[in-house]
Order: sequence, then C-alpha cells, then structure tokens
Amino acid sequence: MNRALLVWLALMLFAAFGLASTARHWHDAEARSETACESLELVQGKAREVLALRGRSERVAAAERPKQDIIAQINAILAEVGVRSDALTALEPLSDATLGRGSESDARYRRQAVSATLERLSVPEIGRFLAEWESRQPVWVPTQLELYHVRGQTGPNQLFSLRAVFTALVLADEPPPKRQ
Repeated sequence: MNRALLVWLALMLFAAFGLASTARHWHDAEARSETACESLELVQGKAREVLALRGRSERVAAAERPKQDIIAQINAILAEVGVRSDALTALEPLSDATLGRGSESDARYRRQAVSATLERLSVPEIGRFLAEWESRQPVWVPTQLELYHVRGQTGPNQLFSLRAVFTALVLADEPPPKRQ
C-alpha cells in the first residue's frame, strides 16, 4: 500500500510540475500576444496617418494655383474668428521653387512658402484661427508654427506672437519645356 501511495504521489507531483510549466508558458504567450496587439494598433494608427497625409497631398497637388493675395485670406479668417485686424504684422515670401530636378513631370509643380506673423493673440484665438484656416484653406498648409510669449504683459490673459509658415504645392503656370 505504501508503494502504491508513493507512486500515486509521484504522479501527482509530476502532473503539478507539468501544469506549472504550462501555466508559465501560457502567461508568456499571453504577454507576447498583448505586446503584438499594441504594436498592431500603433502600426494601424501610423498607417491611417499616412493615408490621411497622402490624401491631403493629393488634394493639394491637384488644386489650382492658389490666389496670390494671401494677406486678404489671412485677414478674412482673422475677422471671421473675431481677432482684431492689426494682428497680422508681417508677411514675407520664403520660397517659390519648382519641384524636382530630373523629371519633366516634377517640373509641373511648384512649392511656395510664406511666413506670417500674428501678434498679441491668446491661445484660444490662435486655436480658432488655425482651425478655421484648416477648414477653409486646404491648399496653404501650416508646416511650421512658432509661439513667442509676449513680455511685459499686465492682466490675467497670456498673449503670444505666432510665426506660421504656410506651404502650398501648386501647378506651375506654364508647362515645362520639352527635352529634345
């Protein structure tokens, strides 16, 4: 009887070790599965972002050449969101260049960039301006934003100066010359 009990205990001990080993492997597999799911979600988010940016780029590339009077466009949006008209203090063209060097098809497109400086705006005013700009101006995309804190302020509102670089990808006015 002692021998049978000893064999039975040995079998139970062997089964317990087997279960413990299986549980450890199961826990490791579950952790790897969670990590893989998190990585998949991250990749899916990046893919959605790339698709959204591709769609935006295609929309800009297919657009007609934008109006040249960007000052009027900025002032119209400032007025629409309730910002004073003297907020725009500077506007300077940064570049207007043909895209690409080697292929004829690239020469059909030009990239233009302008820098606009808006002075003494609150954070909500900046947010309203940029939101309205994005909804009404799909061609001129803000590619760089710099905020500068206005010094020597009195009062509870914190004011900032905003320097924004707007870039547009447009069709060139004239087709590129044909190579012979």
